[in-house]
Amino acid sequence: MSWLDKGGEAIICDENGKPLSSERYREHFRYVAGLLGVPDATPHWCRHTFATLLYTAKADPLTVKWLLGHSTKSDITAHYTHETIGTLKEAIELL
Repeated sequence: MSWLDKGGEAIICDENGKPLSSERYREHFRYVAGLLGVPDATPHWCRHTFATLLYTAKADPLTVKWLLGHSTKSDITAHYTHETIGTLKEAIELL
């Protein structure tokens, strides 16, 4: 997981810590999906799976939105609460 050590603002970033372009990310994704034997998988398919697993594990809906990168503007709670790495980590650990 060397991309986590780059110190960039994004989780998946290039060697300089900058977020990958959508095109470059999809190239990497297609390569890994092929190695895993699921060449038809898409990033969106994985987002659905991730969201479903979090929902099944009873993760807090607001945290799920943060993890998926969705807008929280429609949630009043979002105005008064602030996600932390610890909160996001706890949600992932529910899986």
